[in-house]
Amino acid sequence: MKLAITGKGGAGKTALAALCTRVLAERGRSVLAVDLDRSPGLAVSLGIDPVDIALPDEAIEERADALYGWGLASGVTAAEAVARFGTRVSEAVTFVGQGNINSARNHTKEYVSAVRAIVEEFDEPGWDVVVDLEAGPSTPFQGYAAFASLALVCIEATPASVFAARRIISTLDYTGTPTGIVVTKGRQGDAEWVAAELGPVLATIPFDVEVRTAEQQGSLTTLGDGSDALHAVRLLCNVAETTVRGDEMMAR
Repeated sequence: MKLAITGKGGAGKTALAALCTRVLAERGRSVLAVDLDRSPGLAVSLGIDPVDIALPDEAIEERADALYGWGLASGVTAAEAVARFGTRVSEAVTFVGQGNINSARNHTKEYVSAVRAIVEEFDEPGWDVVVDLEAGPSTPFQGYAAFASLALVCIEATPASVFAARRIISTLDYTGTPTGIVVTKGRQGDAEWVAAELGPVLATIPFDVEVRTAEQQGSLTTLGDGSDALHAVRLLCNVAETTVRGDEMMAR
């Protein structure tokens, strides 16, 4: 399963990406967690030092046939790039990011091209992929979510978040990417309101003070196993897997 996490800035997409990574790893799967956002937020949420998390120069090369004119170095497959250059978070989780502006030495197109190639080409048995996309509709419009077996659109129950989500969803529909609506920081009545505005809600992740506390401490690795939000993400991953399997059966 390949999940793309998107939504308006501040809607909780990075936290959801980190929690999905944790839940899938708990199930005995290997998980590739990828940050396709210029902010090193996912690395922080996973407990990684965000300093110098970009791919090394040896992993990329200029290629006329690749996105933005750059891609993975010749002879380096996506699986090899993950094994050689990924950051091991735990026995089950490997992280790959494009780095922040400083660590990527301002060579944005080189790094984003290589990381996107990894996401699109990586197809190892027994692995799930969770990708934190940049906020807003721009990256979905540019095809960054095309790899996904399911794109999860994070929505707070606010007019601004719903407005942004409407644009993101229409963009994902245009590119043919399966989409699921996830209400984040949810309170009573939020899911019903969002559903009335946008359509069926796949899952609701409740507002959880434990998540806020963990984020204030800098990492979601300290989040307790009894967290309400973590429990909801476990249910979300069940629904996501069922949805993906159903889509795959229909495609056959």
